[in-house]
Amino acid sequence: DFSGKTVGAQAATTKEDLVTNDMEGAKLLSLTTVPDLINNLLFDKCDAVVLDAAVARQYADANPDLVISDVALGVAAPYRVAVKKGDPKNLLPTINAAIEKAEKAGLLNTWMDEAIKLSGDAE
Repeated sequence: DFSGKTVGAQAATTKEDLVTNDMEGAKLLSLTTVPDLINNLLFDKCDAVVLDAAVARQYADANPDLVISDVALGVAAPYRVAVKKGDPKNLLPTINAAIEKAEKAGLLNTWMDEAIKLSGDAE
């Protein structure tokens, strides 16, 4: 029950929509960066933060004061592949087959974890 609670989400992301639409009674704390959201959580300026699972896992692993909740919010589908309207080059069948193959092999989560690690290494 998030009613009356302040829940953080990164500005201009689908996470804001989840707080606004799926967490009845929650007050949205919208900030630009995830580290700012985490600091607000750690210093009791908000009650929870909505993050992608891999990002949340990374912060929880690095900070013993954080825990990941098993709250299911909406349908998570933030990533898309776009092609020109009408798919004039007939790319969608190949793209969809590649995505399906990667999903079945369990590669999408692996790639996401690797991308998050690499982005952290670049800072």
